[in-house]
Amino acid sequence: MATGTNFLANDHPPQPGPTPFLTWRWFGLHIALPFALTRLLLIAASFVALNQLVVRREIHIWQIAPSGQAEALRLYPTDPSLSFRPYWFVNSFSRWDAEWYLDIAKHGYHYEEGRGLRANTAFFPLYPALIAVLARPFGDRDVTYLLAGLAISHLSLLIGLAFLAALIRLEFDAETAARSILYLLVFPTTLFFSSVYTESLFLALSVIAFYCARRGGWWLAGLAAAGATLTRPPGILVCAALGLEYLHQRQFRLRAIRADILALALSPLALLLHFSYFAWKFGNFWLFFKTEHDWGRPLASATGRLAAFLHFSGGDLFVTLLALVLIPLAWRHLRPSYSLYATLAFLMPLASGTLLGVARYNVVIFPFYILLARAGRHPGFDRPWLILSSSAAILYMVMFCLWRFVG
Repeated sequence: MATGTNFLANDHPPQPGPTPFLTWRWFGLHIALPFALTRLLLIAASFVALNQLVVRREIHIWQIAPSGQAEALRLYPTDPSLSFRPYWFVNSFSRWDAEWYLDIAKHGYHYEEGRGLRANTAFFPLYPALIAVLARPFGDRDVTYLLAGLAISHLSLLIGLAFLAALIRLEFDAETAARSILYLLVFPTTLFFSSVYTESLFLALSVIAFYCARRGGWWLAGLAAAGATLTRPPGILVCAALGLEYLHQRQFRLRAIRADILALALSPLALLLHFSYFAWKFGNFWLFFKTEHDWGRPLASATGRLAAFLHFSGGDLFVTLLALVLIPLAWRHLRPSYSLYATLAFLMPLASGTLLGVARYNVVIFPFYILLARAGRHPGFDRPWLILSSSAAILYMVMFCLWRFVG
């Protein structure tokens, strides 16, 4: 770890030796309290949006058309189902991809040739499987499954935050850990951690994998990485980074390699089993990639459709530029395994040939928060960042609950 006067340097590292996990007081003050306050802020934003921003009657408006002349527009009343009654909380955090996880949890995977856009085989199984296990004892209503998804997301987020703090405390001070947690909770796309999406579960499993690896628990690390792989496609990248961490801990000496390196095979094995299930049920081992192609996200398009990179939101561009700044800093100031994971996790979504969705995909890259937290020791960065990031988080929450595409 680089030291010196650099604002990213670690001025107050923990004392040598085993690092305690967390005290309940520290957990309550620096994890539970920011968690509760930021989640309540998102809920309040969605409540106001559904009550105040939904068009409830016909109104006459106008705008300047491409011809340069004013033209009349007519907006029709929004369907009452978008109102805040009776399940406004569930609805606010169950947009877009939540439908696919609900579908898999209730009905399993399905695929029909020629109808790839309606196939749910583009999504990985662990999160909807957990939803099904939790929801089915309480009935078959859709709202029950979505509530189960919200419970899993919020519980996973709390667990992920606890392990992230513990991971950071292995080599940074408590201030850095606390600020990293806060920056994650107010990141512009933090809403996905509280939605029926896989981000929280993936964050928890990936951070647990790194924490166990740092403490030498390679089989636990391998299991967590396998879980991350079954949660989202980038999970396999955790395995690659853990491989580098394994060699780094052994100073890249082949003679120091032990049988516990086999734990790293659990992640590709999990992916192999998932694809083998598709081969058994649908007769196509590579069905996931075919579905991605059907959805307009082929792997080869990054070189073939450069024009697609022009399709992105302002948030996607901002997070992309932020990542381009943070990744070189990661290679200079963080462990090589963290840096490799951040780099690969940033690049992987770009393989589809578009920046669209980068703001969401990058929300789980935990090394970014460590770097931002180190920079946040300076008031000139901390306060503006908190204002900018939290304001964007509220805006995205409003957009998301009103069915505006965020990521």
